[in-house]
This record gives sequence, structure tokens and C-alpha cells, in this order.
Amino acid sequence: MTIVLEACSTSNYWKQKALEYGHDARLISAKLVASVRQNQKTDKNDALAVAQAAQLTDVSFINGKSKEQQELQTLVRLRELAVKHKVAMQQQIKSLLLEVVDLCMKSSRHSNEV
Repeated sequence: MTIVLEACSTSNYWKQKALEYGHDARLISAKLVASVRQNQKTDKNDALAVAQAAQLTDVSFINGKSKEQQELQTLVRLRELAVKHKVAMQQQIKSLLLEVVDLCMKSSRHSNEV
């Protein structure tokens, strides 16, 4: 049995599950499904659009990620997030220290004048 899924955040998981049970699982581009979908975005309309898009003659399916690829992607994203937070923290500390130095300078000038 062939199972076609719209590519989304959990589609790789469901593709792997379908493959475990011996099905032929394929992912289809969300952009293609959106172009085929008629009316509003509902579960029913999405399912119909996936079925219609899968039957197109020139449809190209997306290769899903393996479990190892997903794990690697998770590590890369976590590292990117850590770097982003590190840079943000450095910039915040720098600006806070500059404010403190500025206040100290103003305070010392004021005490020297008195």
C-alpha cells in the first residue's frame, strides 16, 4: 500500500512508521499541496489536496530524512540556538556594563563638582 503524506514537521516520523509496517510511504511538497487545495485550509481539504497532488503525472516526491539525519539536524539546530543565545548574552552584558560605567562617570563628575 502506498501512503502519501504532506511534508511537515512530523511527516518524517510518520513516513518511518509506515515503512516499518511495510508500506510504501512518500512525502509530497506542502507548496504543491497548497497549489492544488481548493477553498479553505481544513483537514478534509488538505487530505483531498494530498490525494489529488499525488495523482499528478509530473509530481516529484520529497526524500524524507532518516532517523540519523533527523538527530544530526537536531544537534545542528541546538548548536545554532546556543550560539545565538551566547552572542545575545554577550551583547546584553556589554551594554549593561557600558551603562554602569556611564553612570559611574556621571556620578564621579558630580561629586568632584561639589
